[in-house]
Amino acid sequence: MDSPPSLRVLTSNDVKRVVDEHLSLDRLLDETARLFYKLSHPGTTIATATNSTTSGATTATIQCPGRTSIYTDSYTLLTMAGDVNELGTSVKMVSVPKSSSSSPLLSSKAAASDKRGGRAGGGGGLGLGPRLRPRGLPATTVVFDEKDGRAKAVVNARELTALRTAMGSLLATELVMMEEVKIPTSIEEEEVVVVDNGVPDDAPLNTKRKPPVTLVLFGCGLQIEYHARMLLLRFRSIRRCILLNRTRNQRAKRLQKRLWSFVRNARAPNEPATIRLYTRINEEEDEEEEQKEEEQKQKEEVEQQREESAFERYVRQADILCFATSATEPLLEDSWVKPGAHLILVGSYTPQMQEVPSETIQRASKVIVDSRAHAIAEAGELIMAKLDENRDLIELGELFSYDNEAKIQPLPSALASARAGQVTIFKSVGLAVQDVMIARLVYDHAVDASIGTLIDRYDEEDEEEEEDVDVDVDVDAHAHAHVVDSDSGDATAITH
Repeated sequence: MDSPPSLRVLTSNDVKRVVDEHLSLDRLLDETARLFYKLSHPGTTIATATNSTTSGATTATIQCPGRTSIYTDSYTLLTMAGDVNELGTSVKMVSVPKSSSSSPLLSSKAAASDKRGGRAGGGGGLGLGPRLRPRGLPATTVVFDEKDGRAKAVVNARELTALRTAMGSLLATELVMMEEVKIPTSIEEEEVVVVDNGVPDDAPLNTKRKPPVTLVLFGCGLQIEYHARMLLLRFRSIRRCILLNRTRNQRAKRLQKRLWSFVRNARAPNEPATIRLYTRINEEEDEEEEQKEEEQKQKEEVEQQREESAFERYVRQADILCFATSATEPLLEDSWVKPGAHLILVGSYTPQMQEVPSETIQRASKVIVDSRAHAIAEAGELIMAKLDENRDLIELGELFSYDNEAKIQPLPSALASARAGQVTIFKSVGLAVQDVMIARLVYDHAVDASIGTLIDRYDEEDEEEEEDVDVDVDVDAHAHAHVVDSDSGDATAITH
């Protein structure tokens, strides 16, 4: 363990090394399950954004206030602070650049309008290999010492945000994709295992799930890359992986190549999977297309109709659909989502954002969420669908029991209530306590493996003679400031 006055800095490459060499998929899933169970377990206290720290206040097992935002001309700075008693306290800062487009992947209707008008789970680490560059949004996590509140680590969190989000999605998907869940069939059984799903008695019950074969992902950012890798690694039955992106840009094509390489290295020869990229607009040819003669327009319209048909066909085949975009309108039609499909929604985090139609949301008997309080306040899809926090949502940590010996034990009644609709949905807005968990895990392994840059005496001054001053409290004893570049949103300096 580092000495208190020192500060360990973990760069993006340091974090990548820890993840690849020291964190197994099973370990990450276990830590994720432990966290969500603690978050949802009866008796756990969760602080809200309105809570304040007062002298003599009882320390909660988990404190997970809502995110705060600072708006600039170039980016929005999101701050997420959290505390887990056994893991400590951390604060993550994420910069979201201002974008000219609110929807990276347009729905069929919106695209037409735009066109007209202008790793192995056991052993060492995940070994994910090369990732996308640039790697996600600029993000930094500060880890604090549990005893005196000093900053003890500064961790690059670009990839960690995507990793911890993907692990929550993978846990939820594994639970709902279990081949069989016992559902009460008699009054006697219901007295023991109660299923209260709030749907009609004749609603279809997803009591059995076939192994997923087709995975469709919306977007080509780092969140999508980590979700694709984790799902392809865990569900070896997946044979088709379809990437749907608004433009066929270099980033999208690089992701397709990386996933091809990942499948070849992470899967056995008898576990192949095709990786296809489908886009609405060929960005590299936009200017050339605008210069085409009028007689080519009819041909283009026919081609557009063909592409729209292919887009719809891909979605209709999907067993798992994963969304990680900043869309403010639905990216597909509700009728395209087949019964029995599982949807992962991780893009929206404001009431104005929406990746799927309200009709699709309402087809789930209960929407699985990371946190009821946060999801109902921040997830645009749930707000627009007018879901009730208690009746229509169930937390991920309520789907299973957990202990150090038996680990994850699925709860049949809870799972049945989440699987009783036409589709299953997991909606994640992202929680600060997930950042606490993943940052602490990476930090501990970095210390053990001597990874990172250690700044000695970061919080220690040279001794010098001072005049005696009658002061009760040194209010600046542990003050730390992170200077953020006004254009890029990257942290440029750490001051004490």
